[in-house]
Amino acid sequence: MINAYVSLDLGGTKIACALADEGMEPIAETSVATESHLGAESVLQRMTELVESELAKTDAKAIGIGVGAP
Repeated sequence: MINAYVSLDLGGTKIACALADEGMEPIAETSVATESHLGAESVLQRMTELVESELAKTDAKAIGIGVGAP
């Protein structure tokens, strides 16, 4: 298992997620639709699922997280 920093960008139309290793080299990157019309709890759930999915795909453990939002 590798250590990873998680970066989330919460936007009006999409949520982007990127993982980087301890040397700040990219490991993974993906995005999903925000679907804000479903409400705040739904958006938070989508963010959580996105991060968990990327960590599982790369066999990584989050050691830090940053979130950008409007």
